[in-house]
Amino acid sequence: MLFAATQSSRAQSGMTQSAAADIAVILPTYNGAPHLAQQLEALRHQDIQRDWELVVVDAGSSDGTIDIVEAAKASYPVPIRTIQLHGAPGINAGLNEAIASVHCELLAIAEQDDVVEQSWLRAITTCLRRAHLVGSRLDTARLNTPAARGTKLALTDNPRWNAPTVVATGMGVRRELWTHLRGFDESFRYGGNDIEFCIRAAQAGFPSVVCQEAVVHYRLRTTPRSAYRQAKAYGVAWAQLHKVFGHEVVPRRGTISVLRDWARVCRWLVRGVGDERYRMRACYRLGENVGYVRGSVRHRVLYL
Repeated sequence: MLFAATQSSRAQSGMTQSAAADIAVILPTYNGAPHLAQQLEALRHQDIQRDWELVVVDAGSSDGTIDIVEAAKASYPVPIRTIQLHGAPGINAGLNEAIASVHCELLAIAEQDDVVEQSWLRAITTCLRRAHLVGSRLDTARLNTPAARGTKLALTDNPRWNAPTVVATGMGVRRELWTHLRGFDESFRYGGNDIEFCIRAAQAGFPSVVCQEAVVHYRLRTTPRSAYRQAKAYGVAWAQLHKVFGHEVVPRRGTISVLRDWARVCRWLVRGVGDERYRMRACYRLGENVGYVRGSVRHRVLYL
């Protein structure tokens, strides 16, 4: 079932569809209280002149996330609607549910722990006139320490797959493409969900492009443990991508490359005893490699 409608509480959302808005911003949330207010404030001050609406889709938060959203509604410059999902259906189920609930032809995704620039939404709408699928330029300097920035050195130039891709945060997509591709693949619950969509879009003749004018300040994980856990989930997802699209699109690493990477992780772990930068980097890459192994077992494919 594409939109996972049985998992949503439409009665709780107080949802009324409106055809007036030109673009809808979809904001997925899950226990986002530490940073959500900052993102909502950034969205509040968008300098776009077109009508837009904000749809918050929550996956069962228990930390006051919904209270933050409700408190913002009274003074927000555009309508905010909430959709609450149950049963931890995954981010793609939430995106599909939210997109299905709006009439807008233009769609943008903003994530709970990042911060968009004031001109972000205006830039996304402009870029969507030229392309069906666009991504934002991600800045890691404003919200992250140097140690955290070392975990991801090239967020929008990833050599793991032979297709142009953009990440979900800051993504803009035309509804017609989302409909043509039958939505986001809900079997990708965390990690790889955006990459999978971009690869299918490219294969359908609609390659993603980065909108340089649309800037998102991207928040990275701040502790070795959280970096490891995120990277491990990504590693599992990369194995799933390899199974879905094959070696030509998502190639495996060679044996020598694998051995070199594990050796690099070991060196970084040693240097990380006294250097936080290497400790963060080592834990992230260790998580990825452990994820590759776990994903290979889970999805019954060799991707190490």
